[in-house]
Amino acid sequence: EGMRRRFIPSCPTLEPHPGERAVYCGFLDEPPALPAKKRDCALVYLGAGSVPAGVAVRAGRELAEALGCDVYVAGAPEATEVSGGHTVTCAPRFNFSELLPGAQVFVYHGGQNSMMDALSYAVPQVIVPGRVFERQFNAEAAENARCGLTVREPKPTLIARAARTLVDEPALTSGIRGVRAELSSLGGGARIVREVEELVG
Repeated sequence: EGMRRRFIPSCPTLEPHPGERAVYCGFLDEPPALPAKKRDCALVYLGAGSVPAGVAVRAGRELAEALGCDVYVAGAPEATEVSGGHTVTCAPRFNFSELLPGAQVFVYHGGQNSMMDALSYAVPQVIVPGRVFERQFNAEAAENARCGLTVREPKPTLIARAARTLVDEPALTSGIRGVRAELSSLGGGARIVREVEELVG
């Protein structure tokens, strides 16, 4: 019985058909307090391999012009440039926990960890999932829950247009805080420990 138990670091809104012996546990860690500071940048992380770094950098430039803010592009060679009067900073990696509290949009590849990061900081999402099933599943779930938009083709103009649409139409991201609250209520890592203790106790 215990070996058949499955723990899902998600929630019913995002993954509504878990099957038998499934336990939702939401965020594995306590989500951070939401900042009072103004959200005045955008973050791009399209992963390694699925989208060329050059596309991510061009998306960063278009985002800077479309949103009128500074943009950080992770997964690209170090560089800094000005586009539309705003700075586009590229680097192999950034500390997302420092940038997401101030991000008005997070453009990413649809991976589970990135989706949970975006939700924990209540950041609207533009998801570019490519052909990977997990990422497509997450993108559809996030869009259906009104947490962001999906861009099917990794084209900078389409990415910037989707980001601008999210900023201009708050209804498209009206589900973020509700999903965040749902994920926060499910017990996280402590729920997993409690369930295991009951199984072996």
